[in-house]
Amino acid sequence: MTPDLINLALACFIVAINWLALVWVGWKDVGRAGATGSRDDEKAPKPGAMTNRLNRALTNSYQALALFTAAIVLIVLSDSGMGLTAILGWIFLAARAAYIPIYALDLNPWRSVVWAIGLFATLALVLVALL
Repeated sequence: MTPDLINLALACFIVAINWLALVWVGWKDVGRAGATGSRDDEKAPKPGAMTNRLNRALTNSYQALALFTAAIVLIVLSDSGMGLTAILGWIFLAARAAYIPIYALDLNPWRSVVWAIGLFATLALVLVALL
């Protein structure tokens, strides 16, 4: 397996960790009945701020993963993989791993800075594939 595909696999684990964190924090917010219920009852406990932020981080993680996946597919299909693409993948992974707790803890403007680093790494991968 190439370093680029390994980075893609690791990106999937980061999204899974985000999802598990959301479930864990959300469960603590609303309890077993709230977490396993239909959530149709207006009297049901509402999730807290961190749960909502983790949910938004997860949505963003899905979006970032889709773009990163496309970039890696382009790299692999164009046979453009090299040391630079592996480094760009690591930068993306580091940015996404940092993004989740930064977003959950509401650390502004760092959330936007880390998000931008991940996006630029992904776009650089696409550029390498095009060249």
